[in-house]
Amino acid sequence: MKHIFVYLVVGALIFSYIGAHAASQMPDEPSFMPVARIAAAVAEAPAEEEEAQPIQAGILLECADDVETARFKNSFEKSLGEEASVHTLDAAGNSDTQQVMFRKMLDENYSVIVVDLADTTNADSFAEAAVEKDIPLIFMGAEPDAETLNKGDKLYYIGFTDYDPVEVAAEEIVRIWNLNQDLLDYRTNNPDVLAYSAFTSEGMENSGNQDVFEGVLADAEIESELMQDSETRYYDYDLYDVVDDSLYDKSELFLCERSVDAQKIVDYFDDPLEFASRPLTQLVVLSVDDGARQLVESGKVLMACGSDSNELGASAARLAKLLVSGEKPDADNMALEMENERYFYLPYTLLTGEVPAAEEE
Repeated sequence: MKHIFVYLVVGALIFSYIGAHAASQMPDEPSFMPVARIAAAVAEAPAEEEEAQPIQAGILLECADDVETARFKNSFEKSLGEEASVHTLDAAGNSDTQQVMFRKMLDENYSVIVVDLADTTNADSFAEAAVEKDIPLIFMGAEPDAETLNKGDKLYYIGFTDYDPVEVAAEEIVRIWNLNQDLLDYRTNNPDVLAYSAFTSEGMENSGNQDVFEGVLADAEIESELMQDSETRYYDYDLYDVVDDSLYDKSELFLCERSVDAQKIVDYFDDPLEFASRPLTQLVVLSVDDGARQLVESGKVLMACGSDSNELGASAARLAKLLVSGEKPDADNMALEMENERYFYLPYTLLTGEVPAAEEE
C-alpha cells in the first residue's frame, strides 16, 4: 500500500511538470488570424499596377501635301516610340470632310488626337466632342481662343512663336554687315548697296516681305536693291531658268524659302573652273530642315532661319505622352514657353556659321 502511494505521488509530479512545460510553449495568441485582421492586411497590400497600354494617336491634318507636314508627322511618330501607333487622315483643305474624319477618330477611341483645323470656327465643336469622349485633344496650326481650350482639362495648343523669318534674317544680316561689310558688299559696280535676289513661294513684293526686309536694313542705314523676285510655289519648276551667270554677277545675296532651292543654287555655281575666280554670292535659307542644317554646317550658306517641323513633332509627342499618362503639362516638363496654362510655343531656329572678321586696312 505504501508503494502504491509513492507511485501516485511521483506520477502526479511528472504530470504536473509536463503540464507546466507545455503551457510555457503555448503562444500568447491563437495561431489563426481573426477575420478583421485579414481584411486590414488585404487593404494595406499594394495593388498591382495595370500595365500601360501602347499609345494610339490620331493626326487630323488640314492638308498633308507639303514637306513640312511630312517632317512633323515623321518626327511625331518617332518621338512617341516604336510601341505607339499613329493614324493620319488628310482633310485636303475641306472643313466638312475634316469634321467627318474627326467624328470617326472619336468613335475609334484614340488615346490622343492632334488636329490642324481647316476652319477655326469648328474649334468649339471639336473641343466639346473630345471632352465628352474624355480624349485628349491637341490643336496645332491655327490657334483656338482661350475660351475653347478652357472647356476641358485635356485641351491644349502647340505651335511656334509669332515671328517673321524674313525679319529675323534681315536683323542677322545687319549684324553681319556691321561685323564685316565686305562679306556682303563686294560688287564694285554697286558699292555700299546690298544687291539681292529672292526665290520665295509668293514673291517678295506680292507677299509684302520686300518692305519688311528692306525696312529692317534701312533702319540700320543699309541701302538695298532687289535684283530679281522669283515665285517658286511649284515644286517642278527649273531653278536654272531663273538663275544664270548674269544674275550671279549682279546679286550679293540670295534669299531662298526652301533648302532645296539653296542646294540647287549651290550646285549651279559649284563649278570651280567657271566660278573659282569670282566671289561667292551669299545664300540665306528662310526655313529650317535637315537640308538647311547640312548647308549651314558645310559653310555653303550664310544662315538658315525659320520654324523646325521636326522640333514641333517631337514636342507634340511629348505633350501627347503627358496627357495620356494623366500628368499635367507645364513649362518645366515641356521645356517650352507657356501662356495661359494651355498654349505652348516653340521658338524660331536661327542657324549661322562663323562670320570672319573684317580685314584691317
